[in-house]
Amino acid sequence: MEKLSKLQIRAKVLSVLSEIKANREYTKEALDEYIKALSAIPDKQAMFDIFIKEFVKLEADECDFCSLLIKEIVDNNYIDDKVLEILKSSSYSDEAKYKLVQLLRIVGSKEDVVDLPNYFDNPAEMIDKETERLLEKAIFNPETMLDFLDFIYTVNDRDKEILLFSKSGIFHILTSLLR
Repeated sequence: MEKLSKLQIRAKVLSVLSEIKANREYTKEALDEYIKALSAIPDKQAMFDIFIKEFVKLEADECDFCSLLIKEIVDNNYIDDKVLEILKSSSYSDEAKYKLVQLLRIVGSKEDVVDLPNYFDNPAEMIDKETERLLEKAIFNPETMLDFLDFIYTVNDRDKEILLFSKSGIFHILTSLLR
């Protein structure tokens, strides 16, 4: 395939993301179609650089789907390096950084999760959001609840207290359910 300009790459990436937003069809078939479209772009690094700027603007369900998509196209080491560079930057909001942490999780990053809160302006908010996300899943999935309880027993007492009594932690969810 011929070399594409950054403008042409951007057009192709935006086209795929527009289809994802419009169709909201998160099937294996749709994923394969989008993988094929983005895989046709020869400069994967340029494609990912453009993709990531749009990724942080997506809704949560779109981010999850796009994470699966990008995982199939771009080398995980490049994803790790680029996302870590962005996380260290002060030009991105905590909301955008949170989406990027989810991307790292989905692509199977080897990044040390202990350091991740250091990249946020308000790490407590990130912990609240992550706790809420996990507990929402645990309501419908007993296996996730067991994983969460297992996790709670493995963290140190200080971190356990932060998780349990955070704005969206177990204590607050249980007390709201009992009212």
